[in-house]
Amino acid sequence: MKECFKKAEQDRFLTALKAVDDEAKSSMGDSFLDLDAAKQVEFAKKINAEAIEAWKKIEGVKRRLVGKFYADQFMSDVHKEFGEPEMAAAPDSIQLNAYFRTGNFNMMVDKQTNKIMEVFATPDARQFFLTTKELTVSGFFTSEPGATQVLQYEAVPGAFHGCRPLAEVGKTWATS
Repeated sequence: MKECFKKAEQDRFLTALKAVDDEAKSSMGDSFLDLDAAKQVEFAKKINAEAIEAWKKIEGVKRRLVGKFYADQFMSDVHKEFGEPEMAAAPDSIQLNAYFRTGNFNMMVDKQTNKIMEVFATPDARQFFLTTKELTVSGFFTSEPGATQVLQYEAVPGAFHGCRPLAEVGKTWATS
């Protein structure tokens, strides 16, 4: 996380990590780490199911907004749907952040081009779970055990044989 992600992404991850603990305390009565294993699993399953639904919604918002111009006519429709945003200057002087509380997402706008650069979910427990799952799977399959014991690995895979049935190939390949 520290070496591969931008500072803003690291901050969102850490904020979301805190949100996991806060939500566990409010819904389960204790810090996530202090819950017994069964309650941790119950909480994780609940948050995971909610995270998948929230991800689907934010992906739909991203598809609609990223690359569009932050213009009065276009944004009036967005404001009707999600309410008036809370605006804040981003750390970078060429960006503007807009937070839509009802949609639970933030938007970054390039001040020079007036284009929407990024839409991301407000850091919360659900976002943390999805990011953690993604990093765990990616980390495992790019590790030596994941690449050599679960996936097939050949440093130089040799000849290209396209369109072969998976039954002939066996496991998925870790190399390209």
